[in-house]
Amino acid sequence: MNTFSKITQFFAWFIILGISRPFFKIEFKNRQNLIGVKAPAILVSNHIRFYDSFLYRIAVGLFSPLSPLRFMGVKRFYNPVLNFLAKVGVVQVIYFLMGVVTVVTGQGVSKNLEGAKKALRGGAVIAMFPEGRMYYDDTVGPFKWGAAILAEETDASLIPFAIRKQGRRVIINIGKTFDIDKQKGPTENTEIIRDVVVKLFNEIRF
Repeated sequence: MNTFSKITQFFAWFIILGISRPFFKIEFKNRQNLIGVKAPAILVSNHIRFYDSFLYRIAVGLFSPLSPLRFMGVKRFYNPVLNFLAKVGVVQVIYFLMGVVTVVTGQGVSKNLEGAKKALRGGAVIAMFPEGRMYYDDTVGPFKWGAAILAEETDASLIPFAIRKQGRRVIINIGKTFDIDKQKGPTENTEIIRDVVVKLFNEIRF
């Protein structure tokens, strides 16, 4: 799946860039923080729209050693349009082509992280939105424990991103990669991860 995803995401990069240009003015801050970063790693970010994952594929670059990004995604959404697309199979096709690690609501944290752990131990980069949903009101919501637990159990480093949108302008701020302190529990580490993302979020100015 990693090789398949690498191929599909390589070609998707051109498609995503071409489609996004008429609609968005995308800007990157501190992109140099990705230089030298290697897999396995966990990309964590706030979540503002359904297309965030596609924009992050552009952010890491065409020939990045972090590619392919293995996003974690759900099959049930708060957005009725996305639920309809899932019902008719569109979401499943995109998930297959992009190598998404599926999360099943109500299955429990441990079970839902099994696929991500396996991917990380195989040298992947897992990209996830710890809020667990999209926030449209220009705020960063509370984070769930998943990213902290993954980092604790796989020794993967964390790559923090933050994204904000105003009109056509979308700004992605990329932070420095960091490791969690295993002496702290998932609750405290989750707050630390969120604090890093919130700081990056607040640095974005329009």
